[in-house]
Parts: sequence; C-alpha cells; structure tokens
Amino acid sequence: MVNPILKKLYDGEIHPFDEIVPSAPGYRELMHKIEDEKEYFLRKLSETDEERFEELYASYFDVMNFHAYEYFSVGYKLGARLTLAVFEDDKITNAKVHEQAFSNDADE
Repeated sequence: MVNPILKKLYDGEIHPFDEIVPSAPGYRELMHKIEDEKEYFLRKLSETDEERFEELYASYFDVMNFHAYEYFSVGYKLGARLTLAVFEDDKITNAKVHEQAFSNDADE
C-alpha cells in the first residue's frame, strides 16, 4: 500500500506555500494598509512608472518566495534531525533497558 501523503507529494498535489495564511493578530490589517498605500502611489504615477512600480512589487514577492523556500527547507531539516534524535534516544534507552534486563537475569 502506498503512503497517501508520499503519493500526493510525488504527484505534485501538495502545495504548502499556497495553504499558508498567517493568523497572527494584525496581519490582515497590515495587508490592507499595504494595499491601500500601493493604490495611493499607483494613482500618482505615470503609466510607465506604474508599470515599473508593479514590476518592483512583483519582485518583492519573488524575493519573499525565495525566503519562504529557505524557511521551509531549514524547518524541514530541523524536523528531520529532531525525529532522528528522538529515535536515537529510543535506541539508546532500549539498549540500556535490554542490557539491564539481561544483566539482572545473569545475577539471579
């Protein structure tokens, strides 16, 4: 049986970046302010400058995508290392328990 999440990941059906909507207080208010300010400046600009401004704005989103990828990558690697550490601790703990169990049997 194929793991459903691995299949979805392989098939390109998982898009974490598209699903992220910050729920922090003030996020929506800040986004509205940014859009209002953007519209204010766009009204003041010539058509040529408006196009340049839109390109600049789009470039900021491209840079944010690069940052998002790095955040995801660092977080994923950290999660994997934490998982490995947990299993390594379990392995050591299990080995100690096993050793103690057999050393107690030998003492009897």
